[in-house]
Amino acid sequence: MFTLMAESMPKRTLILIAWTAVILLAATLRLDELGERPMHADEATGAKILSARIETGDYKFDPTHFHGPLLSLTTQPLTSFKRQDSWKALDERTLRLQPALAGLLLVLAPLLFVRWTGAAASLAGALLLATSPLLVYYSRMYIHESTLCLAAAGTLAALLRWIEQPTYRYAILTGLCAGLLAATKETAIISLFAWMVSGLLARKLTQFGKPGSPPWKSLLIGLLSGLLVAIILYTDGLRNPRGAMDALRTYFIYETTPGHDKPFYYYACLLLCPKLAGGLTWWEGMAAVPALFAITVANSRYKSKVNTTYRFIIVFLGLSALLHLTVYSLIPYKTPWLMLVPWAHVILLTPFAFLPGPYTEKAKTAGLILICLIGAISGWIQSKAAISRFANDARNPYAYVPTTRDVTGLPLWLDKLSRTNGGGLSIAVIGEGYWPLPWYLRQFEKVGYWSTIEKHHADEPVLLVMPALFEEAEQAFSLSHTPVPRGLRNNHPMLVFIRNDVWDNWMRNSE
Repeated sequence: MFTLMAESMPKRTLILIAWTAVILLAATLRLDELGERPMHADEATGAKILSARIETGDYKFDPTHFHGPLLSLTTQPLTSFKRQDSWKALDERTLRLQPALAGLLLVLAPLLFVRWTGAAASLAGALLLATSPLLVYYSRMYIHESTLCLAAAGTLAALLRWIEQPTYRYAILTGLCAGLLAATKETAIISLFAWMVSGLLARKLTQFGKPGSPPWKSLLIGLLSGLLVAIILYTDGLRNPRGAMDALRTYFIYETTPGHDKPFYYYACLLLCPKLAGGLTWWEGMAAVPALFAITVANSRYKSKVNTTYRFIIVFLGLSALLHLTVYSLIPYKTPWLMLVPWAHVILLTPFAFLPGPYTEKAKTAGLILICLIGAISGWIQSKAAISRFANDARNPYAYVPTTRDVTGLPLWLDKLSRTNGGGLSIAVIGEGYWPLPWYLRQFEKVGYWSTIEKHHADEPVLLVMPALFEEAEQAFSLSHTPVPRGLRNNHPMLVFIRNDVWDNWMRNSE
């Protein structure tokens, strides 16, 4: 097994150069043209929560939706640095810089396991983390998942150190990371459950550890540390004590958005089934091959040649990935970004495939390097396509309910429409499911939102109507307004009704 201290200087230099190249590769994929893709609906809602924090200096957790406080809290320093202190001042690049940095730090996660794998082997895991289309795409989206995945990797590494050496120091470190995980998103409970069950099963299967009672004092200190961190963050530094209770209530009253129910096999197909779309084969299953190799060797008739500690870690990570996948698959509500944490587990197994085993070391290492390179090249090609020409194209399996580019031109058009009519036109948004419209309308002073059509809407100069109310709106405004179709999200158009006098004036001035 490679260890950094044992390397000769030329080899150590080569490893450092390789690590630098991987980090630059990861940074290029995550930071290039970060603000170009249209804002997703979930990004816009996250931006609105952030704006409330930076405008008022306060944060109140909503237990019915929108997840935990860590995303907005860790974005606030970036907005301060950019001097963006309001909803109107925010921009896409500043928002997405937070998940991009979290995704970049995730690429370094194999170094947290270098004690067991060595610096050279950990490089293979970093390369696959750097180029995974799933991880790359969502590290460019202002949602909680990249932060959750980073916190999960940190918790995993600390937890494994605590299992190996149940000291108070590692207990506190594990608790701190777990507290950050819990403060990111309520799905943290799935990870905590998966790790607990996987740890018990892996210990039994590998006969790892000394028999005896668990280190209860150390465990209690870890739990209290995690609880303290979560409470401080959910209560906004203890300024809103109700936040602690709301963090618990969210597991009973959280409301999912309708329209995201999918079959049990959805995630397995997303990760492992090749999909041909847009002239490209979308598949990153090659990244799972080293993980499968490591698991197979650790549980084969050659397992006696694998160190017991390493066997435990391999089995633990494998079981944890499987349990994550199973639990998420059993929940009807599904979105592709929920697979970041399970998929990171799979890729973190990559360095363990290079541990000494039953095969000829040179042949095995060469084969694994080849597999990792093929996986990385394939991932690079798919990632580049996913973040550029397919960034908001539904043919991209990761572009989930994407916002159309049509909506990005809406503010300029409405501004011109307003100016040709003397300025200050009011805008009424009618119906449900209108996000990310508030993001694109944030520069307008007179914008109102209604769930149903009301009588006074017949006098409004501009109406933006959602699909469920198309028929009713056409009947109500057929004589007073001119309808103009516009795109909003994939398979979710909207109708813009322009009052006839405003429309006639626009047409005269546009000639």
